[in-house]
Amino acid sequence: LFRSMKSNGVFCLCHLAALAAGLVLEQDLSSHELAGSITVGASSVPIIVPGIASFPQAGQELVEAASLDGELQAETNALAAREKLEEHEQVLVQLANQQAALLQEQQRIAAREDALLRQLPNDASLLAISKSSSVSKSLRASLEPVITMKQQRWMEELITASAWLLAIIIGGLMYGACFTYPYPPLKMQPNVTREGFSFHLCYGFSCDPDWRICLFGCCFSPVRWADTASSPKVSYFRFLSFWVALLLFGALYAYSTVTYSVSGLVLVTMAVMNRQRIRQVYGMPYGTCYTCCEDSCVWCCCHPCATMQEAMEIEFVDPPQKQPQQASMNEPLSTMKSTSTRKSNLTCC
Repeated sequence: LFRSMKSNGVFCLCHLAALAAGLVLEQDLSSHELAGSITVGASSVPIIVPGIASFPQAGQELVEAASLDGELQAETNALAAREKLEEHEQVLVQLANQQAALLQEQQRIAAREDALLRQLPNDASLLAISKSSSVSKSLRASLEPVITMKQQRWMEELITASAWLLAIIIGGLMYGACFTYPYPPLKMQPNVTREGFSFHLCYGFSCDPDWRICLFGCCFSPVRWADTASSPKVSYFRFLSFWVALLLFGALYAYSTVTYSVSGLVLVTMAVMNRQRIRQVYGMPYGTCYTCCEDSCVWCCCHPCATMQEAMEIEFVDPPQKQPQQASMNEPLSTMKSTSTRKSNLTCC
């Protein structure tokens, strides 16, 4: 347009008209909304542009909204902090109540201790009681492993003794079923003097006339002793049969470790009494301190030897015939007719 304009006057007029139109448009925009339309093809689209004066008001609204959000957030934080403080206060109250209860319980215990102290005679007895209780507790704690070990050992010994007794019973069954046939004659006849046993202690090891007395005397002493004690020749314990004597001997011998040798002492006493009965029946010295000590030592030191010696005496030597007209020290007690003085000389108690 300006290129087409060649006259300066026309240019100046146009410039002034454009300035006037701009001033009028600025006033309208500052006080009113600009409305208009844009023609696109055959249709027109309305356009509304807010005035310049409305922009500061919108900014104030945004600032006010932001300040309100900040106040709400601050109030929310304050409420949360207040709830936490209330929870802490409740926990502190509970702890204070618990401490008060514990203090009351301690006071009750202290009052009870004071009452017990007043009941005791003096402080020395209380000290002795406390020391004894502490010593007993420490002693019990130190002895507990030993007691446990003793119980285990006692059970092991009990099981072992029961197994040994079962083996002896089986040996008795075998002896009664297979080894009770008559003995052959002796290869060497003994010298019977009635001053003691006809066979010495180790004669049974010679296997004369066979090996049965040696085997059962060494390996199955209860079986061989039961056969001797139940023999009709002696029968000191008249109630003893073979099986009663076997079980009695076997039980006393097997459980001697469990009973701390008490049953062993009973067994030795019973064996010595039976040996004294053999001495009485066969006319040997009996009932004196010397013979009782001798028989006790023999049974304590070598019971297989004593078992074999008694078995040889019973099996191969006959007791002497009774002589009612003559009473001597070598005669059985049932046939003796002596005074009280002779009885006192024959016995040790």
